Amino acid sequence: PLAWALAAPPPRREPVDYTQRVPLERATPDRAASEEELAQLRALGYLAGGAGKPSAAGLAEKLTPGALNNLGARRLETGDLAAAEEAFRRAIAAEPEYAGAHRNLANVLLRRGESAPAVAAFREALRLGVSDPERGAVEFALALAEKGEREAAITVVGEQAARRPDSYLLQLNLGTLLAESGRFDGALAAYRRATEIDPQSALAWRNRGLAALRLVQHDEAARAFTRSLALDPDQPDLQRMVRR
Repeated sequence: PLAWALAAPPPRREPVDYTQRVPLERATPDRAASEEELAQLRALGYLAGGAGKPSAAGLAEKLTPGALNNLGARRLETGDLAAAEEAFRRAIAAEPEYAGAHRNLANVLLRRGESAPAVAAFREALRLGVSDPERGAVEFALALAEKGEREAAITVVGEQAARRPDSYLLQLNLGTLLAESGRFDGALAAYRRATEIDPQSALAWRNRGLAALRLVQHDEAARAFTRSLALDPDQPDLQRMVRR
């Protein structure tokens, strides 16, 4: 049975097409600019017909924090990290409690490889009340993990899981991040909680069984696999492993 654990497939994450970066958060609503605003942007050189491109500082007195944030989002989408960071920082300077701008700034910093400041900015966004904090924390953590910052990723999700102990999404992804780091005791605890929150999740039961196998807890693993396959028989890799 121990060989099962060594040959077991890795745990799976929630089957959501996560991006590898924090989704951009725009001002609500991210409406089309008015003719007056368009004229200002053209005059400042941000749209065709303007006479050059100034720094975001030139926009500070002309655009609202939300407009600065949206400008930063557009700059980030084109890969202009310096201009995006400047716009987000201007938005924050104008409105320090602007959670979305802090979240977007975290994205820029992470893409520049500045993981510690990125985590600090994202924590501030969470403190201020960023939208959909559970999914946001998971997506940010996965982006950190992609950068090799697995411990920071675990910390981000773990902090949110402690604040929101009834979040299936946080518990499931915390378990997977821990399992990928070889911390199977913590992973199993998180997966157990995930199955308590959503006992109909074949994925959570599957991952719980895999973590139990790594800890040579074969009885629990067998029960978890049986439950997972009962909920979703279409798991050929798990079927093959159980038949060994």
